[in-house]
Amino acid sequence: PFTIANPTTAEITSQYTFDPAFYANGVLTVIDGTSIDLSTMISVKDGAAIDYTGLKAAKELTVSGTVLTMGADAKANTAYDVKGLKVTYLGGRSYDMPAFKVKFVDSKTYIADMAKASFSLVSGNAEDANSDKAGGKFVADDKVVIVGFDALVDGTDKTFASDLIKVEVSEKNDIVVTAQKRITVDTNVVVPVKLAVTNA
Repeated sequence: PFTIANPTTAEITSQYTFDPAFYANGVLTVIDGTSIDLSTMISVKDGAAIDYTGLKAAKELTVSGTVLTMGADAKANTAYDVKGLKVTYLGGRSYDMPAFKVKFVDSKTYIADMAKASFSLVSGNAEDANSDKAGGKFVADDKVVIVGFDALVDGTDKTFASDLIKVEVSEKNDIVVTAQKRITVDTNVVVPVKLAVTNA
């Protein structure tokens, strides 16, 4: 007599594959949608099958067959636990699939136009215009506001400061830069921008 050991987790997971365009690091991402049919996202090797009858998900999601749908309390950009699936192979034997997460995201949450964030400010004569905007509207979405000019340094927010320029936020949610003194040598100044996203 002999004993056949149960397959390892690696052997079980080798029987199926999540769609790599939407799955990474244990999270299945749904873009611009409120529901997902898991059967369209998981493929199996010949001779294997996925059993969805025990499908369970976090209370914020509803389950109907192979479909997960965001409930009233579900939030975008939040990963929710999914479990209870089984993979069947080796002559009809079923094995638990490891749990994973599903996240619903909005691909149009916000746009920060970095191409417009670099510009030249000319200084030298007292009569020169010494104020300009960062090449147009920096943030192109009303879900985002500029809240300051901070950078995270050693775990602490450090506010930008320079004796060459002053940076402020305009009423139109743009960046206004004002020269503080005459500069006769080309000088690059990097300004960190802190944004607040209201519904991401």
